[in-house]
Amino acid sequence: MGDGQPETLNAGQRAVLEHLAMGAPLDRLLDEIVRLIEAQAEGMLCSILTIDHGLVRHVAAPNLPESYTRVLDGAPIGPEAGSCGAAASRRQRVIVEDISTHPFWTAYKPLALPHGLRACWSSPIFDTQGEVLGTFAMYYREPRGPSATEIGWVDVATHLAALAITRARTELELRAKEERLRAVERLRAFIFSHINDVIFCLAVEPGDQYRFLSVNPAFTRATGLAEQQVVGKSVPRSTFTFRRCKPSRLPRPPNEHPCAPRGSGCFTWMTTKPWCFWSRAFCSVWATDRSAWSTPCRRSHCSRMPTRNSTR
Repeated sequence: MGDGQPETLNAGQRAVLEHLAMGAPLDRLLDEIVRLIEAQAEGMLCSILTIDHGLVRHVAAPNLPESYTRVLDGAPIGPEAGSCGAAASRRQRVIVEDISTHPFWTAYKPLALPHGLRACWSSPIFDTQGEVLGTFAMYYREPRGPSATEIGWVDVATHLAALAITRARTELELRAKEERLRAVERLRAFIFSHINDVIFCLAVEPGDQYRFLSVNPAFTRATGLAEQQVVGKSVPRSTFTFRRCKPSRLPRPPNEHPCAPRGSGCFTWMTTKPWCFWSRAFCSVWATDRSAWSTPCRRSHCSRMPTRNSTR
């Protein structure tokens, strides 16, 4: 097996980083990290687990018995849940020199000892924000503690694993965000094409500016402006004012739509400039620091017909 020489370990690290940069899948990267560390010493077995909602998931343990990893997969973490579950729960390295006698392994030693696993040291894998991503463990077939060199190997492994897991999770989050954006766009397209009232979407920008992101066909019919004449154009925030209309004596319940049928009052956006056509008052139905949606109010509050003028 391996000779544990620093140059061998360094070459292996460079290979893992190259594969990470090339976009290799997570399971391949973690398997490569485990095999790299196992190659540093005879008789050492390693594993990498990820943490999923408080449960451990075996993702790389190429030389541990499959029957052992399969049983432990999905086990909850806890302060005395073996070496890995305890390391994740306690957020610190857990060194168990003798599985047969250590209290953390009371519930798990019937699973480990038949496979000849006698010692297990586990270290948490952290991301840059301090969240526990998983654990890296070393197993030996005789009771013993780690040497300073072996602790150094653990540090290499947890660093590489953190990079790989963080990249994979970032990619998953990006894909989920893209799917949410596509779903919002599908909903927007459906609403825009099936409602005959004027609807538009504004981006809220610095400097008290709004920018048109999209308009529906009713907008172009009502204003006589082509979509390309409007979308992307900015207007001052002063173009719009918030105005309370038809207030009720009863307070509006929390989270109720401003135009709820009970009519407890609504806030409308009224144009103060003549460039925008309004067939009715508009209510804000969703707003964030980046965008705002408007849709026609159920009640007609504004009968004036402004003249057209181009946006800038």
